[in-house]
Amino acid sequence: MLIWLRKMPGCSKLAAHMAFRRMTLGYDIARGFVQAQDEMLSHVHELAPSKAVDEKVREDILANKRDTFGHIEQLRQCFPEVIRSLETGCTLRILLNRERHLLKKMHENAILAKPEAEKLLEQVEQKMHDLSQTPIQVAPPIPCICYRIQTGVRICRYRPWSR
Repeated sequence: MLIWLRKMPGCSKLAAHMAFRRMTLGYDIARGFVQAQDEMLSHVHELAPSKAVDEKVREDILANKRDTFGHIEQLRQCFPEVIRSLETGCTLRILLNRERHLLKKMHENAILAKPEAEKLLEQVEQKMHDLSQTPIQVAPPIPCICYRIQTGVRICRYRPWSR
């Protein structure tokens, strides 16, 4: 569908926006999956009924993380500018979430008065909203073909840095 939209006059921006949204979602899912695997890894020892199960689950988790990092790296090779932009946006969201959490804790611990905490929280919320509404500017890519290492399936068609 995205290729079809890109060919229609005036729809290339919509297609680019849709593609970027899909990549953002995929990147966020991959990042969240790695975090979940890290969390699971910290509890395996306590929950495993035997040493053999513990080792097998650890191997599976590490394989999952390796595969996920491999997929992210393939995206990074095909779309370095987009992935850099996604990483920057993700980092900013994490920092803003931590800032919001810290402000709430400071208010709970009576370090900040309620009006001041509300004002600062409102500013953080506005920054988060602005971040979600900011369009990402990425140079138009040059066609290429990238393949998944294991399956040989084509995963992307552009490599902007290969100019």
